[in-house]
Amino acid sequence: MMRLLEEQDFKSDSEANRFLAKLMVSGEPIPKTRPATPLEEAQDLMVRAFGARGKKRIQLARQALEISPDCACATVLLAEEAAKSPAEAVEYYTAGVAAGERALGADFFRKNMGSFWSMIKHLPI
Repeated sequence: MMRLLEEQDFKSDSEANRFLAKLMVSGEPIPKTRPATPLEEAQDLMVRAFGARGKKRIQLARQALEISPDCACATVLLAEEAAKSPAEAVEYYTAGVAAGERALGADFFRKNMGSFWSMIKHLPI
């Protein structure tokens, strides 16, 4: 959805809201957009992973990391569902922090550390 909105050239918030309202009442599926980067492709795969169950979730997270090692949410899913020990979970989480820093840029990462959850639209899934 964010990619679809970013592809539009809205002149105002009102114009964006009209676009969204029309999209919602049309009853048509939300138009799909193509990932522009490997990270976006990996994020799309993670949307599928979050909707999957069991081992499929882990499989999709690993595939996402193969596509882009900067997909932080894939490492979080693996920490929570694939780690066989607390030490292994810490390794996944540490890799996730590094992925987030690479994806967001070191300056952005340092400047906004501690407030990422309030900035969801800027964060890789």
